[in-house]
Amino acid sequence: MIAKEAIAMAKKINAANDLIGAEANLGAALVSLDRYNEALPVLKEVEKKSVENNYRNFLYSVYESLGDVFANQEQYAEAEIYYRKGLELTQKASRKEQEAVFYRKLAKNAFNTGNYKLSYEFLDLSKQISDTLLNEENSRQVNEMAAVYETGEKEKRIEKLNGDNQVSVALAQRRKKERNYFILASVLFLGMAVLAYRAFAANKKKKEQLAVQNSVIEKALKEKGFLMKEIHHRVKNNLQVISSLLKLQSHYIKDEQALEAVKDSRNRVQSMALIHQNLYQDDNLAVIDVNDYTSKLCDNLFQSYNIHPSKIKLIKEIEPINLDVDTLIPLGLILNELVTNSLKYGFPDGKAGAIKIELKESGNILTLKVYDNGAGLPADFETKYKTTFGYKMINAFIQKLKGEIKVFTDDGAKVEITLTNYKLPVV
Repeated sequence: MIAKEAIAMAKKINAANDLIGAEANLGAALVSLDRYNEALPVLKEVEKKSVENNYRNFLYSVYESLGDVFANQEQYAEAEIYYRKGLELTQKASRKEQEAVFYRKLAKNAFNTGNYKLSYEFLDLSKQISDTLLNEENSRQVNEMAAVYETGEKEKRIEKLNGDNQVSVALAQRRKKERNYFILASVLFLGMAVLAYRAFAANKKKKEQLAVQNSVIEKALKEKGFLMKEIHHRVKNNLQVISSLLKLQSHYIKDEQALEAVKDSRNRVQSMALIHQNLYQDDNLAVIDVNDYTSKLCDNLFQSYNIHPSKIKLIKEIEPINLDVDTLIPLGLILNELVTNSLKYGFPDGKAGAIKIELKESGNILTLKVYDNGAGLPADFETKYKTTFGYKMINAFIQKLKGEIKVFTDDGAKVEITLTNYKLPVV
């Protein structure tokens, strides 16, 4: 294991700081492999050494990993203690990104204990921090662009004033020569010229100000669109990196159950990455075509499980609906779970069949149906499936979207979900 090799190397060169860091990585790796009994003493020892040597940077990951150990063992009270320790540490150090992570951990922990109100509050705090970080970054970039723009405008104004001064000097010299010959005519002409010039200048100035304002607004809108596309592009790239890391990790996993969990996680990450890919590729950042997204999502799942479309037919009956990203992400994860279950369990021994997906909106209710004509649900479905991560995740999203779910067997597995708290894009 890479973490153990790092520990051996740190011991060899007698680097205390690197040794504690390598041990912290080992503990985190054991947690990710669900080897909690092995991870706990390692993490406890790292916590002790970090506190003694004031290595605060290691405590963030240690508290997060210790919380995960107890949370996965359903010792939620112990998990909350460590998550709160990590939260307090990040707040003192003003590390907003990690503070948002600990709020999400506390939200999930509260949800598992049935304290849904507290879970929502923690999630809201995490979202506020994420929004603040994004707004700060956007403001910084906009201010930089505004400063560059204002500097250029000032230079243009100075050049214009210099030019106007030169023209005024030339006119004054010419008028002085002509004054002796045409005094009266010059006075009358000058008066009329001044009035005409003022009217013309005032009108021109108004037009220039309007043009500048329109230009600034148009440029700001373009820059905002560019920034939003760049954000979605970076999010998509980050999710692709996570997916690639999971794929790489799967090559070293021998346990079938762990390997399956990693594959499921990759598919969930891909379902979110598809949304951000559509957003940065499309000119309209507020609109996502649900039908196109569903096709790409299912194509990815069929490839993931090496299933040819001619073996299991995909039938779609999706209304032309465009959904807001805050609705499509949880809906996409729900759809990912349901189609994955049909592919994994609905058609054993290479059996052929079909999966049907329906999505429609009627009377402020969004209805999603996923049917398959496979083996159907097992008799012990209710007792076994309710304890799985997939079931808990689906139910969490359904609660967020204020919906209901119905599951039954009728010539295969049938799932019907109705949602009321969904958002349409603001165009």
